[in-house]
Amino acid sequence: MGLGTASNVTIGILALAIGIGLWFISWVVALALITLGCALLGLIGLRQVIWRRAFWDARKYHGEIFVTFSSDRIHVESLEGESNLKWGFFSAYLDTPKYILLYTTKRDFSVIPKSAFDEPQAEEAFRLLVTSKLPLIE
Repeated sequence: MGLGTASNVTIGILALAIGIGLWFISWVVALALITLGCALLGLIGLRQVIWRRAFWDARKYHGEIFVTFSSDRIHVESLEGESNLKWGFFSAYLDTPKYILLYTTKRDFSVIPKSAFDEPQAEEAFRLLVTSKLPLIE
């Protein structure tokens, strides 16, 4: 959970709790705090929807992706162009059933579809290289 999400949760829950506690003293202030709390908590869900939509709408994920790699760098070709990055550019990885995510920050990552590998041996070699170069994201 990112800092913005954590602060939204904390402030949202506090606003709801204080608003409910003040309901019998001043319902106007209580209603304002309850509204603020609901809005902050709602932003978390909205942010997730927007990020997922942007990810799936990205042009590069609608065509073929080709990956070549070495112990020094990773080269990716997609509809959006090419990238040729050293392993040091990435900070961590996550292995999912369909993708290997290479993180540059906690919220920014490159998606490597497992379908980008022609053979299961190439995918396994890539996975072994990733695990030797990067820590698993926490």
